[in-house]
Order: sequence, then C-alpha cells, then structure tokens
Amino acid sequence: MVSRTFDLGSLETYKYVVVLSEYNGKILLSRHKDRTTWETQGGHIEDGETPLDAAKRELYEKSGAIDFDIEPLCDYRAWNEDTGHGANGVVFKAIIRELGNIPESEMAEVQTFDSLPNELTYPAITPVLFRYLETGQNSVVLHRMKLKAEPFRKIGDGLKMIELRLNDEKRQNVQIGDYIEFTLMDDTSQKLTTRVVALHHFSSFKEMYASLPKEKLGYSADETSAPDHMDAYYSKEEQEKYGALGIEIELNNYK
Repeated sequence: MVSRTFDLGSLETYKYVVVLSEYNGKILLSRHKDRTTWETQGGHIEDGETPLDAAKRELYEKSGAIDFDIEPLCDYRAWNEDTGHGANGVVFKAIIRELGNIPESEMAEVQTFDSLPNELTYPAITPVLFRYLETGQNSVVLHRMKLKAEPFRKIGDGLKMIELRLNDEKRQNVQIGDYIEFTLMDDTSQKLTTRVVALHHFSSFKEMYASLPKEKLGYSADETSAPDHMDAYYSKEEQEKYGALGIEIELNNYK
C-alpha cells in the first residue's frame, strides 16, 4: 500500500475520511477489538453524508469524543502499488475537549501517545498524514519499475530522459517530484533512483513519438524512432483505453 497527500479539494471524489485527533496535547488513537495495533479515527463516507458529517460521526463512534473542534486538513489517496487501484479521502484535524464512553462498536479502547507508536494498523498511511499535519507539505512517493538492460543502461548513462509507459491506473499515481526506482530485470541488485521532473500525456504512443525529441526517448541522432515497438508491451486495446505517458526523469544516483 502507498499513500500521498494533496491540497484540500484537489480530488474530485471521496470514499473515506481520516481524523487526526489531539486530546490533552497528545495524539489520540483507537484500537480495534480484533487487533493489537493502533489507528486514527475514520471510515467510509455513507450515502447522503458530506465528508465533514462523516468525520464527526466516525470521530464519535471510534473514540467517544463528545466535545471537539474539527476542520478539514488535506486530501489523500491510498492505493495498491502493484495494481494502482485505490481510493480517495479527506483528512481532518480534531481538537478534543471531552471524551465520553465509546459507543458499542468494533473499537475496544483509545489511548494517548506523545508520538506515533510502531504498532500501527495502517503503517503506509498514518505517518504520511501526520507528516503533512506537522509540515504542511504534500508527500512524495517512491515508485518501482523494472527495465530491460538497454533502457536501464541508457538511463544510467544519461542517454534516455523519458520513460514510456501506458497511462493506466498504476501510472496515474505518478506525480512530478516523485521518485522512481528502476530495477534491472536481469540483475535485481542493480537499481537506478530517478526523480520525476515532467509528465507528458498523449492519446497514443504514435502521437508521443511525433511530439517529443527522439533523443530524450533513448534514440541517437542517426536512429529512426519506432513507436510500433510499444505494441510488444501493450495491446492496441490497452493503448486506446488509457493513452500514453512519457515520464521525464533526472538521475539521482547510479548503482
């Protein structure tokens, strides 16, 4: 699982809310009856609810909070790194003045912490959200991709600055400023870490090849570019459905 934050209102649809709660100057987390780990309050937005309505309801149901101030903080998205499938949500910050009994639910107890414990139910999400709370800066993500020997070498030698991919659900999570770790398929001990500096969207690889400098795609000046070679990786149906993505990168290191 991977997660990242966005400016408030950036995402169009929301499925979840998460509440980052403070009580007596400390972090307040909840524990599910079936788990030994700790989590923030939150859950699904129900039909007819606004995110704020859902956040208030979830905060009470998961902690017993009865007197509090709550406000939206940012948007977030969490997704499966392998498939790209995930969901969006809104993050709220709550200052709790009074706790009552936890309503009859799946939650067993609440506890305050000076800092986030190691035993978290959602270790890929919770620290990212609290980091935004502390810094006000959106997170960056490390994506992982595999490469054959020739493109791997060209990126390492600075001869290929744009990686070509299908713009499917997985690649739609890539943002400018993120990092990509490329692994050599023939020797997984060899890796390249790069930073995304630009994203180029096209309806097809043919359009991409016609628009971008072939030298940035890994071709030498005397070579003829061949967009049809992408057919070996992605079907015509996939290309028509998703379009093409050119990920422009700069090299961080070479191992």
